Amino acid sequence: MNHVFTCHYPDPEEFLDICDEIGLYVGSEVPFVWTDFRYSDDPKYMDYFVRPGAEMLEYLRNHPSIIFWQMGDEATWGRNFDSMQRLINTVDQNRPANFAYSWTINTVSFDAVHYPSLQEAGTLPPKRDKPTTYDQYCCPNCFNRRELLTDPGILDYWGKAIGEMWEAVNATPEVAEAAIWAYCDEFFYVPVAAHDVTKYKGVVDMQTGLVTVGYGEWGLVDKWRRLKPGYWHTKKAYSPVHIEQRVFAWPPTGQHLRIPVENRYDFTNLNELRVEWRLGEVTGTANAEVAPRTKGEILIDPSGAANGANQLVLRFFDSARNLVDAFTFAIDRQPPKQIKSAAPDPAVPVLQRNGDHITVEASNFRWIFDAHTGLISAAQIDSSAVVVGGPSFALTPLEYDQHVLGITAVPVPLQPTILPWTLDSTNVTQDGATIQLEATGHYPNAHGKYIFRLDGSGLTTIDYRFQYDGDEISLREVGLLLDVAKEYRLLEWTRDSRWTFYPEDHIGRPSGKAAAFRTDGEWPEHGVKEKPAWPWSLDATDAGTNDFRSTKYNIFWACLSNPTGHSLRVESNGKQHTRAWVEGDRTRLLINDHSNGGSEIVLVETSYFNDRILVRKGDILSGTVRFRLTNLPSDRESQ
Repeated sequence: MNHVFTCHYPDPEEFLDICDEIGLYVGSEVPFVWTDFRYSDDPKYMDYFVRPGAEMLEYLRNHPSIIFWQMGDEATWGRNFDSMQRLINTVDQNRPANFAYSWTINTVSFDAVHYPSLQEAGTLPPKRDKPTTYDQYCCPNCFNRRELLTDPGILDYWGKAIGEMWEAVNATPEVAEAAIWAYCDEFFYVPVAAHDVTKYKGVVDMQTGLVTVGYGEWGLVDKWRRLKPGYWHTKKAYSPVHIEQRVFAWPPTGQHLRIPVENRYDFTNLNELRVEWRLGEVTGTANAEVAPRTKGEILIDPSGAANGANQLVLRFFDSARNLVDAFTFAIDRQPPKQIKSAAPDPAVPVLQRNGDHITVEASNFRWIFDAHTGLISAAQIDSSAVVVGGPSFALTPLEYDQHVLGITAVPVPLQPTILPWTLDSTNVTQDGATIQLEATGHYPNAHGKYIFRLDGSGLTTIDYRFQYDGDEISLREVGLLLDVAKEYRLLEWTRDSRWTFYPEDHIGRPSGKAAAFRTDGEWPEHGVKEKPAWPWSLDATDAGTNDFRSTKYNIFWACLSNPTGHSLRVESNGKQHTRAWVEGDRTRLLINDHSNGGSEIVLVETSYFNDRILVRKGDILSGTVRFRLTNLPSDRESQ
């Protein structure tokens, strides 16, 4: 990142001093917002426009970090803004003047496009005689407050938006400036006695007793300036060190690993960075002789690495030891061919029927189905209860009732709508070591069937296929929901992530563990007006921490475990998504075949237009979920 657009608040001089010192470009804006034509074109208000512009120039013009002025945010052009522009151009002839929505104004220095779509960002600007600015773009989720409360993972999904958007901007040299709205969440606390609900709306914060007003969670950092998922996504998208390849072959003896790299710095050679690498247990440094805006290679000597090393980590630091970027690469070795011994056949499960229940048992597990519903009543391993109900055909609606307004109410979760299931028929068969149960039935909005296949190793496969019978609906999630015993509150996963390297507390990291709640005594208590000691990922609701209850997209496997090591493990192919949360006396696990980034108004129009899940009457929704009961941690690690 090399630029900040301050936007309709007076700029703190201490901030601009730092920008001057480190060379951070600044676009400084007159403190105007939402000024409509009634005021901007009426001469009697001219002094209210010209005077703040003059004061801004007098106060800030000696800061070399400021490279342009902007005359108000999301306002309507009129004669008073024209007067302000003539003043700025007269007093400061070295800096251009900008205006939001300025494509309608020929005298302004830029074409300022407000929230461009991904298609617009990848095409030439509308006027070729001026550079284009995206004075605000790619806003993180904010107005879909119920979805944010339910699933913090949609903030991780936002990495798709900024990643694709920045690649389009980077490939379009006519775009001179782009600024994400916004850096930090917007929350203000107002004493109840001083609160004017007609102006500021807001809700009472039960912890502080103060009224919370503002627009909420649109920042890359939260109100305490703790890093949220979008901060790392922005750092990666904007990184001056660009490496696309993820897997490298082990080189022939005596040769180097060759890492193709693109230098996106404008002025800095990559040889000015310190490049540190780790290959297995061996560490070293490398030189990157790559000029600005060119491509080259980084050479790594792997000769000292152990034969089994299969992962290379690269870290780039500037002269102040700030992390510029980091990458993790897989090393593909071709092992010698060997004959693998055949895996032992799993035990043959035993099928029993006793009127109300259908039971499938093997050496250390048991599945119990309700004969009246055809669904799971219980699943046990080593006599420990794991699954306590399900599956349910889960459709999570988008949040339709959002508005581009400040906080007006306390949001409530928006979980999938679970409707009653009516069984029409069941059919149970056994073919060798596999037992199959087919349950046909209907919900009020769909009809179809589940097919359960269980073998003696503990593997269970559920195929589902339903025809939708309801009204047309846009969805956020489509999948199956399982109810799991309440003590299964440790989530583990490995997934196909957008980036190869993440901070350890990022909810989108490629693999990790997340407990449902912070451990008592692990973190110091804090007052209601004090910054929490823990990271944002450990903020919690009654449903769990942000880390635990956030969607893990594109999983290879994910499991819920209890303190004794028993677990329910979902096995997938990097195309499915899981989400867990605590609800009452159970933990719920949702396995989605379809999941998107939610309904945030700006993102739906600009970045998520191809991610819509629109379901019409007669559509077929189907999928396959694979999971197993296990008590062996090594089973998880081997996936």
